[in-house]
Amino acid sequence: METQEYNAKVQAWGTDVKNKLRANISTMTGHFSGGLRGKLSSRVSIGRDDGEAHAVGFRFLRHGAYVAYGVGRGYVRMGGTVVRGSKNPKTKVKSGPLVRHPKDWFDATLAKEINGLSEIVGEYYGDKSAQGVLDELDRLTIVKKG
Repeated sequence: METQEYNAKVQAWGTDVKNKLRANISTMTGHFSGGLRGKLSSRVSIGRDDGEAHAVGFRFLRHGAYVAYGVGRGYVRMGGTVVRGSKNPKTKVKSGPLVRHPKDWFDATLAKEINGLSEIVGEYYGDKSAQGVLDELDRLTIVKKG
């Protein structure tokens, strides 16, 4: 596999995962996503020295972390669970039923899709490694003349 093909496959993987994350936001948060869907983006970092894809990143509003934890606007996380409260001791905390819950829109999808990226990387670097071995093999063979 050539470097350009590898980079294209990594870019396609990032775009595919981004689309799945957008779908998660829509199904888990309904229309109250706070612009999270529209601001979600993926980016592939290309190395300057070798031109190979080195990292895939996802950018989203800070609000996305609050959605994932189920916190904000009168809800905090204490001991791994969401409770009514505030980090500011001067804030009056309302009582009532819990209406916010963690929505795992990011981590589960990434964990499920990471194997696809590892296959792309394994294929690229496996091909590159095999080519290196073949190049060295040519140097090690006895050249017979005549």
